[in-house]
Amino acid sequence: MKYALISFLLCCVQVAVGQSSKYTNAVDSLVKLGKIADVIPYLEEQLKQSPKNEEVLRMLGFYHIEKNELETGAKYYQDALLINPKCGRCYLNLGRIFVMKNDLDQGLIYFNKAVDADPNDALILSNRGRLREMKGDKSAALQDHNKAVQLEPNSLDARLQRAMANFRMENMDAACTDYHMAKTLLTQSGIQDANVLNQINSAILDICDDSRPSYYYQRSAAFYNLKDYQKAVDICAEGLRKFPTSPMILSFQGNAYMALKNYTAALSCYQAFLKNDEAILKEVRANVRFNRASEAELSVFQKGSVASVHFNMAQCNIYTGKFQDALNAINQALALAPDVKDFEKERYYNTRGHIYLALNKYDLARTDFDKSIQINKDFVLAYVNRAIAKMSTVEKIKSASFSLQGKLELQPVQINWLTPKTSALKQSESTMRSALEDCNAAIALDQQSGFAYYIRAQIKQLLADKSFLIDLQMAKKLGMQMEANLMK
Repeated sequence: MKYALISFLLCCVQVAVGQSSKYTNAVDSLVKLGKIADVIPYLEEQLKQSPKNEEVLRMLGFYHIEKNELETGAKYYQDALLINPKCGRCYLNLGRIFVMKNDLDQGLIYFNKAVDADPNDALILSNRGRLREMKGDKSAALQDHNKAVQLEPNSLDARLQRAMANFRMENMDAACTDYHMAKTLLTQSGIQDANVLNQINSAILDICDDSRPSYYYQRSAAFYNLKDYQKAVDICAEGLRKFPTSPMILSFQGNAYMALKNYTAALSCYQAFLKNDEAILKEVRANVRFNRASEAELSVFQKGSVASVHFNMAQCNIYTGKFQDALNAINQALALAPDVKDFEKERYYNTRGHIYLALNKYDLARTDFDKSIQINKDFVLAYVNRAIAKMSTVEKIKSASFSLQGKLELQPVQINWLTPKTSALKQSESTMRSALEDCNAAIALDQQSGFAYYIRAQIKQLLADKSFLIDLQMAKKLGMQMEANLMK
């Protein structure tokens, strides 16, 4: 997310020197001629002649930042502020430098200073809105974007930034309003910018045209992210009346049904999806956002989509206790899952491991948890599940209870072990301590994992470690459902 914000700032923060001057005209001429390397030498020569020229200092700061010479750029803006302490764009670009260093907190401090210095600069407000959004303050972000548009209703930049913000905040209709206005402004301006026009047209076709399937599944995704799952189902139903075999709409509706715990309806959607999975490429090619995707990238997307549906089918079957069906689905998911970055294949192995636990195939479960951790060494749940798999292989330790509780990805099983004789425990102490170390690793990664505390407490109890009581209390505090006999 931070890198996306840096890219945004690089595109949108301008030199902001006001009306055209001999300096801006000269620099513009050099840029148009492709003589970018001559810009800074030209400005340095002008600064020698006018050492206190705020405009030249700001331009030098900007072009040094463009060259990623951040410290030099900062010095020029600081010198400009000595001349004009109310230079809002100076503070903005100093904040931009901190953002480029991934220091978003310090960046926001300078963006706030920029707004204080010039509260009616729409560009400053748009940039602060974007930063606030990236830091999770969506309400304040939208206030900034709204004020920017209010100040400059005919500003193409302000409209585009609010359009993108509304899209990211799941307000498709508001985003469409701004995108249409942005297109009108661009057309009226006479500016020939193919990239911006393509960006606007792509968004309009993707989320604003109800004659395309994406209009419906984009809104379904938005309602899903807002946790309004019934609306997500309903908008898909509306879309399916127009496009009854649309694989994307079917998959999004299945996801919404699963969130509503209507697993039968979810499975029905996923099965209908699989009957039309070859149509995915056709539907994706029709989406303008994929215009530049290669055939290899489209193939990865298709395989990933089908793998995700099989994965979701596995989860539906787990929740309904159909573990063999779940195993068949997750095996197909793993067979299709592409080996690409960010696909989170570790979740697939973790889920299959969970299924093996339920089927009492503990060695197979442990192998899958090993694979999950190998892919992502920070995957907390896999460590706890591996601890369960290890404990389950200990002879004479039998499960007194084994049930599904809560959300699969957060708390896959609730398990309680019977205590065997002391002699049996000693024979398996090394295995138990290995399981304890897995729980320790999970808690080191996430001290809010109630499930890790819950399992560690039971292992400690079997090892006669009285600190298990503290872990039980912590697990309960963090929301774990505790069995009455265990608390006794």
